Amino acid sequence: DRTILLGEVRADLVNVNESASLMLKQLAANATDESNIYNNPSDYYDVINSCNIYLAHVDSNLVTHGEKKFLTEIIAVKCYRAWAYLELAKIYGEVPFITAPITTANAAEEAVLSGERRDLVGICDFLIEDLRPYAFLSRNDDLRPSYSASFNKVSLQKCFIPVRVMLGELCLWRGSFTQNQNDFVDAAR
Repeated sequence: DRTILLGEVRADLVNVNESASLMLKQLAANATDESNIYNNPSDYYDVINSCNIYLAHVDSNLVTHGEKKFLTEIIAVKCYRAWAYLELAKIYGEVPFITAPITTANAAEEAVLSGERRDLVGICDFLIEDLRPYAFLSRNDDLRPSYSASFNKVSLQKCFIPVRVMLGELCLWRGSFTQNQNDFVDAAR
């Protein structure tokens, strides 16, 4: 919900009326501070850290029936991490960039205070290279886990971000900052 509000309430086509909360009015005016409940980058870092923990512990080399068992899950997790980092960079600019699991409060504080920081272009550079090897695998055209379960009659298949879509989005955002035409060509591919 906060992601939608951070993106849409600050947009040109949205007006906040008098009955909106003070925090929503601040958000619409691009005048939020750290006390605003909608301004919470830790939401994104929760997703990123969960992805980092999974990627650090999954047996990525386990093969059954000649195929890597968890490949589609690894791709899905990398896509979610890419989405979270892209949203962070779009909203906050240069942010702490963490690809290892953080399991203690001290490690989190250290990563935020003195860890590596990247801007949108630096984040896109890393994530594009991270996802590129999976973009044209023929095993699974959608490159999403093929779960048959559903939630409220919506297939869980629709809850995953296709790797090609995420890769295209990253190329478009990087290209919009660098003006490198190759990024736009890659996005179209």
